[in-house]
This record gives sequence, C-alpha cells and structure tokens, in this order.
Amino acid sequence: MANLISGLLIAEIGGVICEFEGEFTVQPNNREREPKISHSGKIGYKSTPIAPRVTGTMQVYGDQTASWYAGLVNSEVTVKTDGRTYRLTGATSVGTYEHALIEGTVPVDIFAQTCEEIAD
Repeated sequence: MANLISGLLIAEIGGVICEFEGEFTVQPNNREREPKISHSGKIGYKSTPIAPRVTGTMQVYGDQTASWYAGLVNSEVTVKTDGRTYRLTGATSVGTYEHALIEGTVPVDIFAQTCEEIAD
C-alpha cells in the first residue's frame, strides 16, 4: 500500500547529506500479488517481484542540481514524517530532472533494493 507523506527526503551522495521537503508516496513492498481464479473455481494468486520506490515532488534548493539527481545511484535514502520513517537501501533515481521553475519543485522517482519502516 502506498502512503502519501508530506515530510523530508534525506539522501547521502558522495559523502554529502542533503535534505529536501516535499510530498512523497512510498511503496515499500517488494512483491505484488495478483488474484487468479481457475476454471474449477479455485482461487489463488500470482506473485511478482517489484522494486520498492518513493515518488513525489520536492522543493528545489540551491544545492540541488540535475547532476545531484543523476548521481543518486545505489545510495541510502530516508523519507521522514510525523510518526513514520522509511529507509530505502540501494536507491537509484529514475527519469529526468524536470524543474518546474515557477513552482520551484522537481518530480522524483527513486527505486530501491529494499525498504523498511522504522518506528520513530
């Protein structure tokens, strides 16, 4: 289940820790189940591996650049909000850096090898 989070995205790239405010959706699962029913009426499911990911829109600050976003490869990313923290490991950015100049925001799409929810 995805969770809309208004909070912080924290990433370390090249030894530099960056924090960005924004609105994010976290999909922490690593499997997707699809229901199946046979002709005889037996119900089951098909399980497919998927990558955990965080998507959303974050505010652009002076230290954030297209090279920063492209440099997000096999990193650790943390998304924090009141009462919930998600840690994604092996995180890599997907897509392009499309800076909405008037709003001062950029969309993000980051997938990871693992995602765990950490109690605050």
